[in-house]
Amino acid sequence: MKTTDLSTINLNMSDDDKKRPLVFYGAGNWAKAHFSLVDAGGAGIVCDTNIAPVCFADKDERKHNTVFCGYKVYSVKEALTHYPNALVVLTCGFEILTSVVQYLSEIVSPELLRYPYETYYGMGCQHLGTNFTTLGDNLVCCSGKGFINPNITMFAPWDEIFLEHKNFCEAVIKKLITGDLNACSGCPELNKGFHVVKPELHYFGLGSNFRGTNCNYLCPKCSHLCLNESKNNKYDQIVASEFIKYFWDNHKRLGIKINYSRFVVSIAIGEPTLLPDFKNFLDFINSKEEIAPLLLSNASIYSEPWAETLQNNVKSEMLVDISAGTVETYKKIKGVVCFDKVLDNLVRYKSMSINPDYCIRLKYTFYDGINDNFDDVNGFLKIAKKLKCRVEFSTDVFGDKKITNTIRELFMYMENELKREKIQSNPNVCYARAFDRAEE
Repeated sequence: MKTTDLSTINLNMSDDDKKRPLVFYGAGNWAKAHFSLVDAGGAGIVCDTNIAPVCFADKDERKHNTVFCGYKVYSVKEALTHYPNALVVLTCGFEILTSVVQYLSEIVSPELLRYPYETYYGMGCQHLGTNFTTLGDNLVCCSGKGFINPNITMFAPWDEIFLEHKNFCEAVIKKLITGDLNACSGCPELNKGFHVVKPELHYFGLGSNFRGTNCNYLCPKCSHLCLNESKNNKYDQIVASEFIKYFWDNHKRLGIKINYSRFVVSIAIGEPTLLPDFKNFLDFINSKEEIAPLLLSNASIYSEPWAETLQNNVKSEMLVDISAGTVETYKKIKGVVCFDKVLDNLVRYKSMSINPDYCIRLKYTFYDGINDNFDDVNGFLKIAKKLKCRVEFSTDVFGDKKITNTIRELFMYMENELKREKIQSNPNVCYARAFDRAEE
């Protein structure tokens, strides 16, 4: 079978397209979050455009001949048999858009495929424009390359902060479309495929910019030791719970699109449970069913408000970087004697969670000459096995620097052991980039 040239496919919808019967392909969370049913036979709204389906289609045979959002679900071929003049609108997240188009273009005519958002085929990235993260005085616009928006700081009026982030990312995308030099040029995360012109925000990360930010650790490797300076009160004007609430209440007015099927709000840097308004922050997050709370914590403190969140919010999770498998190495990396207490707290948190298989993600950041040894790696693996939690790998190597062959070999060993134990794991993006640049 001849492979379709994806670059020849136009997924953008015209006004005339909206007048034709529309089969929505993808009866899942994305469609449910973006599709608002008025009544069983009435019009709906998807992605802020006034379109409604005649039915749904899905690859999953278990969904065939069921009802989803008030509409029958078929295979795509059967749906087009019932509605031969229909177009196929892809109701899926843009991060899998290219693979879905590739799959469907071998089943139906590519000329029938559409997407509710404006798209282009070319170089792009799933991180660009989907991540809003505060860090120090700055905004980080991407979870891959991690570049900082040079045009604004956290001390600007909040509307200006949010709009500048949106406009900066959209300007970069325009340059990617035209091939002009831009902030993402040369990034290994760029890939050729279908990308949206105006992406949805998936991740909202709150860093070290808030009143009461502090840390109870003394990590020698940490780049945020300034958090412990008692005189450093320049962020006292910004309260974490007020900042996220303002964004949530005003994002539609500002024209910022959100991925309502899974919108992660994380709080990190320092020890977030020490924030004076931590409970207020959680109360607001937990009041919005669209938000998935992510706590980046050292887990040295057992927080009752966070335990209650784990108990009641199925989307809640915590990421804990322990980077050690022995008490001695943990002290070297974290600057405190707290290893056993952290492990005890993690067991307690897991026992409280409504979703114990999901609630904890352990992280291991490799440091040259400190924890790049089998004693620590095997100790860490023992902890992950005991907690039955997911694992993330990372490194302190950034940019074009290379990791050592020792770290590369330990990474492969850890990955194989986790697979053998059937523990879900994934390398952090910065690790994945450095992995292919090991020393010769």
